[in-house]
Amino acid sequence: MFKMNVDFLEWNGMDFSIRGWVFHENEGIDQIEIVFESGAIQEKIIPVAKQYREDVGRVFQQENAYVSGFFWKGKLRISAKTQAFLVVAGKGETKKFLLQSLAANMDEVGNEILVRDVAKHISEMPISAGDVDARGAILVFDHLCKGGAAYYIQKRIKAILTLHKTCIVVRCYQVEVQKDIKEDQIRFQLLHYANGKEERYVFDQLEELEPFAAKLRIDEIWVNELMAYPDICKSIKYIVDLSREKKATLRYMVHDFFSVCPSTTLLGQDDRYCQLPKGSDCDSCFLEKSFSKKYNMPSVLQWRDMWKTLLRACDEILVFSEDSKKRMEAVFGVSLPLSLQPHKLEGIKAVRRRCRVKTGITIGILGTLNLAKGKLVIQDMLDIIKNEKRKVRIVLIGYTDAVGWETAYDQVLQVTGSYDQTHLAQYVAKYKIDVFFIPSICPETFSYTTEEAMLMGFPVVSFPIGAPPERLQNYAKGLVLDSMHAREALDRMLVFAERFKKKIGRFYIDV
Repeated sequence: MFKMNVDFLEWNGMDFSIRGWVFHENEGIDQIEIVFESGAIQEKIIPVAKQYREDVGRVFQQENAYVSGFFWKGKLRISAKTQAFLVVAGKGETKKFLLQSLAANMDEVGNEILVRDVAKHISEMPISAGDVDARGAILVFDHLCKGGAAYYIQKRIKAILTLHKTCIVVRCYQVEVQKDIKEDQIRFQLLHYANGKEERYVFDQLEELEPFAAKLRIDEIWVNELMAYPDICKSIKYIVDLSREKKATLRYMVHDFFSVCPSTTLLGQDDRYCQLPKGSDCDSCFLEKSFSKKYNMPSVLQWRDMWKTLLRACDEILVFSEDSKKRMEAVFGVSLPLSLQPHKLEGIKAVRRRCRVKTGITIGILGTLNLAKGKLVIQDMLDIIKNEKRKVRIVLIGYTDAVGWETAYDQVLQVTGSYDQTHLAQYVAKYKIDVFFIPSICPETFSYTTEEAMLMGFPVVSFPIGAPPERLQNYAKGLVLDSMHAREALDRMLVFAERFKKKIGRFYIDV
């Protein structure tokens, strides 16, 4: 079945602009056309298609959704009586959508549209006291990004729904569009779960949530993520005011250090961990990274004062490592209601090993590899391995934003793409991993990947920063490196891996 939406449509008889997304759940799309019909006369234009739409991909979590974008802009000489259609052809199905209907009422394309205009539908929503149980609803503020924070909140929402509670999730995301049509814009998605049903809406301003919130009893407000929210000061004020108005319990989750600095990973001007300096050093970085202009604030001190408004209004602030707790206390003081609650992973079991002789060492890396996650360190290691012809291979069970690596390092690097946590053991078996490396150069607030590797019973190595070291120090197969220099780190890690190889022999994984 096709899923589609038109984000923007302007048609005044001469100028025609359209932007949207369309994809098929089970197959690729061969062609997209915009067809203008007036009697027997027909004219076609071919929009630019298969554009990257991360926002759509995040919602549907399907490969086709990530390349679902299309757009067209230009001048057309067409009659006012002309009808316009979007015609989408897949391998086994062709669909024709009437664009005038979309322009007048963009929330309906048969029954296939994902989201609805909240402003249009809010007054018609049949929400009454009977739709909410006596315990009230939970309102979650989040964003549409992947990673540990998304994994965490999805588990929490699932747990809420098993208790048959009402849950409202507000997510902020950036609509990625072609710049010559319209500037990128921030939008909100609202998911309303009640009585076993799910309704989705989109809106442009956070304040548009008010008519919806007014219809519900809200007992708890969870702030999972506020990155990408426009006018962060205004957003924080709205959340705090709403919690007071509803007399709701307010909780904030420390998945990153956005409250400490807009550089959520705490990487400074030189793209290294800044060590959380105070005074002029922080302000210099704040200006250098253009945060002052972006957020209309002169200093990082004002940024933190703004966040104190939210943090001090919280009934509970969840931190997931002792390291994060100490960093929050160092910046905001010890009076905050910080609650240490490390994540718990389920479904990952220790892997059985059997002896097998094989030369060389295979280093495994889990998850996303970008700048903050140690991409440049890994690149240096790959250069060393390749140039010195070492019997070492790196397998990234995940993905990276690095360009050209699989060609440049094809003999020493394997990138699998995103993985399902429940299939980790199979990946480990396939690629014969010897040791896992956590190369983050920023302070992780927990590190799911560290926990995954430990639960499987593998040797695990990390840099001396953030949450991973506090767990590895008490792990029999853990190593916390002293140096973050690529060569020294690689050499120590290989010696460490060889020690386990001598202890248990070579192995393969039995799954």
